[in-house]
Amino acid sequence: MLKYMALGKKKYLLIIVTICVAFLYIFGKTAKMYLRPAGRPEQASPACETRTEKQGEGQVPIEPNGVEPSNPHTSKATVKVAKVIDGDTLELASGEKVRLIGIDTPEKDQFYYKEAKNRLKKLVEDRDIALEYDVQPADKYGRILGYVWMNDAKNPEQEIFVNKSMIEEGYANVYTIPPNVKYVEIFVQAQKEARKVGKGLWNEKRPVSDFYVASRNSNVFHRNTCKTIEQISEHNRLIYKTAGEALDEGKSPCRTCRP
Repeated sequence: MLKYMALGKKKYLLIIVTICVAFLYIFGKTAKMYLRPAGRPEQASPACETRTEKQGEGQVPIEPNGVEPSNPHTSKATVKVAKVIDGDTLELASGEKVRLIGIDTPEKDQFYYKEAKNRLKKLVEDRDIALEYDVQPADKYGRILGYVWMNDAKNPEQEIFVNKSMIEEGYANVYTIPPNVKYVEIFVQAQKEARKVGKGLWNEKRPVSDFYVASRNSNVFHRNTCKTIEQISEHNRLIYKTAGEALDEGKSPCRTCRP
């Protein structure tokens, strides 16, 4: 009997010792956590560091030759224009070329080419401008794609949106290519107003077609006699009674048949 009692006491003593050891271990870890010296924050895990770094990626467009927006919130970069190439393309002091997004001006030997080029030249040549970016920073030719803003020389507190100005003054037509369509609605409205009063290139007398054709997959429309139509499948064709209908939907005139 005494033998069994002794064994029972040893068993209970072992349990008590085990509980005490476990308590001291837990208390020690807790004390260590709360007694960390001030000014020494716990080091972030590698996973947290990677996640934090990636949050900033893609916020500022990467521009050719290191041209970066001066204000990431507006995605604009301040640059200097060296010369104007034509009505929708200019060259910066850095030597890089900029293609104005959302507009198209007449090509050489076409009606209103010189007027469009001279207008852009008067606006921006030898001037500082602010470049605003859209989804794509550059086109396949390596030209920077941008919306051009500048201070009004007559009223420095006012800004001129050059892309829009070229359209509303009749020097350019709307020419938008997804995904760079941030201001397409503003451009189409400006074009409507210019067409109403026959400003600039809208004053040209062009032959009227019986109807006009465009593709659902393209932003260009054509005369019904244009050979390009043969490349558009029947189920993708859009038919317009007038060129105005196509223009009001943001379609751009074909450079070959010039509707």
